[in-house]
Amino acid sequence: MDKKKVSTILWDIIYLAIGGFIYAIAYNMFLVPGEIFVGGVGGISTVLHVLYGWPTGLMIFLLNLPLVILFAIFYGIRSSIKTIICISVGSVFVDVFAALNILPSAFANPAENKLLYAIFGGIVLGCAIGIMFSRGYTSGGTDIVALLLKLKFKKLSMSNLILLIDVVVILYAAISMKDWLTVLYSFVVVFMFTNTISIVTGGFDKGGLAYIFSSKYEEIADAISTKMHRGVTLVDGMGWYNKTPCKVILCVVKKSEMFQLKVLAKQLDPDSFMIMSETTETLGRGFKMNVGDAGFEKKPIEKAKKE
Repeated sequence: MDKKKVSTILWDIIYLAIGGFIYAIAYNMFLVPGEIFVGGVGGISTVLHVLYGWPTGLMIFLLNLPLVILFAIFYGIRSSIKTIICISVGSVFVDVFAALNILPSAFANPAENKLLYAIFGGIVLGCAIGIMFSRGYTSGGTDIVALLLKLKFKKLSMSNLILLIDVVVILYAAISMKDWLTVLYSFVVVFMFTNTISIVTGGFDKGGLAYIFSSKYEEIADAISTKMHRGVTLVDGMGWYNKTPCKVILCVVKKSEMFQLKVLAKQLDPDSFMIMSETTETLGRGFKMNVGDAGFEKKPIEKAKKE
């Protein structure tokens, strides 16, 4: 095994350990004592713990197990390995720290501080899952169910399937606990959770993508290169109204540089036309260099071959 593989494995272990610890904090300090139910398997596991005292981590593992097996059957075992590892680590950390009782409830009077439990529970859980996502690990649950349902309901998008599953779980939690305010708190935690994942997996490093249309493209391109020290790509285009060929400047900058880019282009050509959009992540010189730093690395999914 070469040094690169050893280094990758070591970093995976470190990320999993940190992510597992934060995952345990989310459940043991916020979600379970506050009786806050995030969607998916985690929400069902929390309900079962509150109602029957069953270990939350064990429930997360057991409920995920048949889903992972089905996922492996339809999509192949190689696509399931990291999910199995992530689920196992998270489940073990939650129950071990619960047994050691070293992660006490974050706030006094849970019934009076449910909103705080929902907000901070969502943020902490999002941090944990985001850290694991950054090394290509997934926590199973809703994602797996959505992928399995996608085989049957091909016209529905993944986002709609995930939303549908979460709504069903949240309604189940509300009915089980006989408390409809649970729905409100659950949507708060889901909102905080999803936005935190977005931030952890690259939200702070979002950049700006600019398309600049100008007859003075050479001057603008030179200025971007010399004054902003950013790379520029010229793309061949055609103005359909006049049927005239043109050059389109394609440039990626950091979010903080977007205003400077707009001012620079307009100073050189007041008639320039610009399209500015946001990039989720940017890899390469001047931005992030390592894939592992840039968020979830999606693995190819292949349907299992019939023997």
